[in-house]
Order: sequence, then structure tokens, then C-alpha cells
Amino acid sequence: MTAQAKIIKIWHEWNFALCLFFVLLLFELILTGLILINQPHGYSWIGTGVFNTGDIPVYLSYINQTKHSWLVYNLFDHDSYLPRFDGFWSLGGKLTLLGLSAVWTHEILRWLGTLILALAVWATAKTSSPDLKRARVTSWLMLSGLSTGWLYSVWMGLTESWTPGSVDSPDLATELAIAPILTGGAHGLLSIALQLLITRWIWEILVLDNKKKLIPTAFAILYIAFFHPYFIPVYALIALISLSIAINKKIDFNKFISAGLLIGSAIPGAGYFMWLAWHNPSFKNHHLQINQLPLDAWYFWVITLWPFALALAWLYSKRSLWLEYINVHKLNWVIIWLISAIICMLLPLPWTRKYTQGLLPALILVTLPCWLFIYDKIKAQKTIFPLKAALIIFLAFPYIHLIQTQIHLTRDPFFARYFYVSNDLKAAWKYLENRSTKNTMIITTDGWINYLTPAFTGQYVWLGHHHESPDFDRKLSDFNTWLNVSDAKIFNNFLNDRSISIIISTNASRSSFVTDLADEKWQRIFTQNDINVWSSQ
Repeated sequence: MTAQAKIIKIWHEWNFALCLFFVLLLFELILTGLILINQPHGYSWIGTGVFNTGDIPVYLSYINQTKHSWLVYNLFDHDSYLPRFDGFWSLGGKLTLLGLSAVWTHEILRWLGTLILALAVWATAKTSSPDLKRARVTSWLMLSGLSTGWLYSVWMGLTESWTPGSVDSPDLATELAIAPILTGGAHGLLSIALQLLITRWIWEILVLDNKKKLIPTAFAILYIAFFHPYFIPVYALIALISLSIAINKKIDFNKFISAGLLIGSAIPGAGYFMWLAWHNPSFKNHHLQINQLPLDAWYFWVITLWPFALALAWLYSKRSLWLEYINVHKLNWVIIWLISAIICMLLPLPWTRKYTQGLLPALILVTLPCWLFIYDKIKAQKTIFPLKAALIIFLAFPYIHLIQTQIHLTRDPFFARYFYVSNDLKAAWKYLENRSTKNTMIITTDGWINYLTPAFTGQYVWLGHHHESPDFDRKLSDFNTWLNVSDAKIFNNFLNDRSISIIISTNASRSSFVTDLADEKWQRIFTQNDINVWSSQ
């Protein structure tokens, strides 16, 4: 085969992955465009979106730090004195050296992650489907998820039951599905892409004896362990189950070596995080023990997953054909992935919700014969256009719902503050970024601004992100009490006892509050309209 023929063949097999990428990119650009179009005059976008809103400031703080270092500090934890290397942010943040802001660096990283995810989805769909035409259908199904958690959201909207503290269904607000991840942290896109590849490759290496994928898989596990170590137990279980299946057929010492290499490739990452925990009590006590990520309530899962219950019931009635399809298309790895994830959820690990990542595409694959059967029936009967259009809308509804939600949130004055800040506040942050030292401890008179401040100043805050700030509940209670004191002694003792050296007031009434109660050592160092900054240094 000539070089030109090889290129044509590769293009024929992989061009649809680019189609997937451009569709997903269009979705992301629509969301970004909606945020920018609805941006109020005198305000700027802070890089947040409809999903992962509270976590984006943490990621931006990492990106800003990597301008000058390969290591990142947790700027929400002043007792965490050891910086750490993060496999994603320490590398990806280097894009800021091109002169990009942290916000746009994150957007570009999101686009790159989307490209890798599209390639991973297409690679998975190709190996799971009878032909390329059905592989295209499979890839759309994986991206859609076919879940129905949006029914809960629609019902909440129709009954006007939404409150700021309401929780959405997991297929619209967690890593379970692909749609919400596209609006969150860029590292999540790379994580789920690698997950789709690693879980399949482990099976192929150990059971199908595909040795060509051993080294790429080992490097992929090595890498992901340095930014998402949560998944080390899942990959280890997948390797052990696959190994037991392989040696049950035939004892082969080489399989043990391969399994050892795959599991061992996670040891550097696991060892590094154990070293951090050993040398940094704050990291060990907070991130590894207190920082819980539990599952959503049971009724969310019933609402979200009932289509798969029906599909599994139908497939069970035709189990001989189902098992034949699983074996012919080598989909056993999906079942092993689901089993391993469920085992990890049942173990006493604090990151239960993390193990649901990517499980909606996995459920699509394990029930794929049902969905392809429906597809073939619809196609054979030349279904009328309105029904086809309705089916397309159903498949795309998670994305439509997220767009609709983004429009509503950016136009609602209460929620808009989570996407935009005033240019006056940005000017104050810039001033502090250029002025402050490493010993600076900042507090603001607004809880959400506390979240954002490290990302735009590079400085510590006393209270910030709830998962990054140790003893968050107690600190939040103390903070709210401080905001309501009228005694100058209590006001100043609070600041002195916590070594706070910078106060940012975010409105006129809060500025008066600080002016009336702060003692003489506090000097106003910045003022622009309603934004004021005081320093005790």
C-alpha cells in the first residue's frame, strides 16, 4: 500500500472523529458566546460556566501559578506549606507563557481536551460496532447518554421549585455523562478520554494479548495518576480481573509481567501523593480524609437510569444474542469497568462520586444491541421526518438543556455574579497581584469573591473554596459572625488572630463597615468606585 493510500484509509476511518469534535466545540463556543453576549457593561467574564462553577477559580489559580513554576500551592489553605506537581495544570498552565490570561488558557485547554475526547469516543465506537455506519450512531449515543435526568430538571422548572441550593440530576451536573464535563474543568475531558482508552486497552493487553498497547497504556496510567489519582483503584481492579480471566484460560507468566507493569505504572503517582500526605498534615487530613464526594440521592439515579433498566430487561430476554454481541465485539471490558467502579463505590473511599465518571457511555456500550436494534427498526420503516426530528432532539436534550440553563443563569441578577465581576474589582486584584508578597493573607467582605481572589491575585485567602479550605464550616461560621459584628475590638481581634493583612470590601456599605471598625494600623491602599482595599502591612 502506498503512502497516499494509507493516508486516504486513515482519513476514511478517522474523519468522523473530527466531525464529533467540531460539533462538541460548537456547543462549547455557543455557551461561551452566550456568556460574552450577556456580559453587563463594566463587567468581565471570570471563566466560569454552568457546570463546575465553584471549582473553576481553583483551576485558574493553578494556571496562574504555573507562569513561574512547575509546582502549585493550594492558596485556600495557608497551612499547606508544600507545593505539588499536578500532571495536568502544571503542564497545561505553561500556555500562559504565550501571553494568554488564565481564563483563555483554560478555554484552549478545554478545546484540546475536547479533541482528544472526540478521538477516544470514536475509537471506542469503532471497536464496539458492526460497521462504520453503526459506529457513527454509537458515538452519538455515547455523547448523548440516553439518560433522562432532564425530566427532573423540567419538572423542577415547571413547578418553580428551583432554589440556589437545589441539586440537579447526575447526568447534567456530574462526571457521569459527557455533556456537563464539556462545560467544566478542562482536565475532566482528558480524564474521561483516557478512561475510555485505558479500560479497553487493559483488557486487550491481558486477555486478547495485544502487546502493542502495553507501553502506551502504561504511560497513560502513569500520567493520569499524577492528576486524577482517584482512579488508581479502578484501573488496578480492571487489571486484576482481566488477568484472572486470562490465566483461567491458560497460565502465561508474561501476562503477570504485563499486569504488573500496568499496575506498577500507577505507583509513582500514588507514591507521590502518599509522600505529600506524610510530609503535609494539612493535605493528609483535609484532602484525603475530610474531602468527601458522595453519591446523589437514590431517586436521582432512578429518574436518570430507567431507560437502561428497560434496555437490560429486553436484552436479558434475548441474552444469547446479547452475549454473542458482547463476545464478537469484545465488549467484555465494559462489564469489567462497571464491576470495578461499583466495587470502588462500595469500598470506604471518600471519592465515591468520582467512580461514576464516564459510566453513562459505558452503560450505552453494554446495552448497545438494544439501541442499534431500535435504530435499524426506525431506519427500515422510513420513519417520518417529525419523529426523526423528535428523536434527534431527545438525543441532544442534555446539551439543549445546558444551553437553556446558561441563558437563564447569565440573565438572572442573582446568578450572574457567578460569571462576571466588575472591572473595578479586577483592577483591585491586579493592584494586589503586582504589590503583594507571599506572606499576604486576604479576606473579602463577600464569600464568592473569596473563592475568586487567589485566581486573580496569586495570594492566599483565609476562607475560600469549600473543598480546598480545611475546616470550612467553622471558618464560614466565624466569617459570617465577623461580617455582623459592631464591636471594634472583636472586629480587629478576628483579623489579628488569623494573620489577615489585606481586606477587600466589595460595596459601599461594607466599606463603611471596615472604616468604622478597623484600628489605625489599617490603611486604605486602593479605591475605585465601590471597591476598596485596606492593608495592615
